[in-house]
Amino acid sequence: MEWGEQFREIGIILLICCILLICGCVEVTPPAGTTDAAAYGSAGSSGNLTSGLDTRTPTPVTPGTGTAIQSPGTIQSTPEGGSNNTTMIPPDIPIVKVTPRSLEGLPVPTDTQSYSALNNRSAIGPNAEFITIYEINHSFANDAIAYAYTLENPPIYIDLKFMPVNGTDVISYQKRTGDKEGQIEITVNRPLKDAWFELRVYNQKDGSEVLREGFGKTYSQTNKTVVLRSSGSYQFDLVGNLMNASVILKVSVNSATLSQFQNVSNLIDTRKKEAGLIPAIYLTLSDLPADWKVSGDITHTDAAYESVFVNPITGHKLQQNIKRYDSTEKALAALAGLKTAASAESPAATLIGQGGFQYESVRKSEVAFVQSLYLVELVSYSVPAVTLADLQKYGGLMISRINTTG
Repeated sequence: MEWGEQFREIGIILLICCILLICGCVEVTPPAGTTDAAAYGSAGSSGNLTSGLDTRTPTPVTPGTGTAIQSPGTIQSTPEGGSNNTTMIPPDIPIVKVTPRSLEGLPVPTDTQSYSALNNRSAIGPNAEFITIYEINHSFANDAIAYAYTLENPPIYIDLKFMPVNGTDVISYQKRTGDKEGQIEITVNRPLKDAWFELRVYNQKDGSEVLREGFGKTYSQTNKTVVLRSSGSYQFDLVGNLMNASVILKVSVNSATLSQFQNVSNLIDTRKKEAGLIPAIYLTLSDLPADWKVSGDITHTDAAYESVFVNPITGHKLQQNIKRYDSTEKALAALAGLKTAASAESPAATLIGQGGFQYESVRKSEVAFVQSLYLVELVSYSVPAVTLADLQKYGGLMISRINTTG
């Protein structure tokens, strides 16, 4: 065979191979799994990929082939070759939505609204100071609480302080240099990823949302201070999870108002303190004859009261000691100790109170007894000493006051 004919046959064979390669195209499923041609994306300058497909008859999907969703999170795929492969995808994460008020019917908040542009703003003068009017502390566990407040003299400042629940993570890494080579583990304490908080403030008049701030999720993990500058009635919704939050409401006042507030606060604090002290069962100057005076400091706590009276004219001196116990039995035990300590004075029983004793000498006289939870001791150290008759009279007055106060 001549070389020309051989080259011609080789050329024909190569041409046939090229034709077969060009015709052997593979059909591709669209990204969305649909037969819509638009799912393939852009068609270039013509923008049309459907040309020539209008008369194409789709091939029916035979049962047992194609793609079928078996369950949330699982896609069962059976290719034509008959092999069965299961591909796992993440299931839908359950979202716990805790909302303390219905959002239905609320107007859509205006994103362009500025808090500082609200009406009825009040200027903060140079003499203004801030006082706390309310403090809310709550440990959130996928729950919500709500409060309402009418703001008459804006602005009101809201301090948000957070203490999220922390979790412990162990970070391991391989160290290849230094004196501690090998596997290194570091324990890190940090807020749990599901710890979050959100404050939502609504205008009760029209239901619109005027403020939203928080911790975690899309918010920074820092304490915040926000402000309402418009008078009106507001509802404060506090929502969160794995979070200990403090919400502190503060208002600004001038110096005069602050002084009045502090006086009232001091009075309230004094009343609270006095409520826990020994009640007014003790002797006062009004219970004694004229010319008596208080000498030294008075001790007044929740468990004891002590004071000393003197009469500079007669030279008498009287001391009252009152102690309160958890039970009458403890008070009687303490009384027995006093009686033992006074054994050198030959104490005798007294007719007032419970388990009492008394004695009298030129330089000293004493009456001690128990009434309810109280141990009462009236002692006179003076020359002359206060008489037993007077001590018994004062003791009887104190017993009547104990019985009255309970």
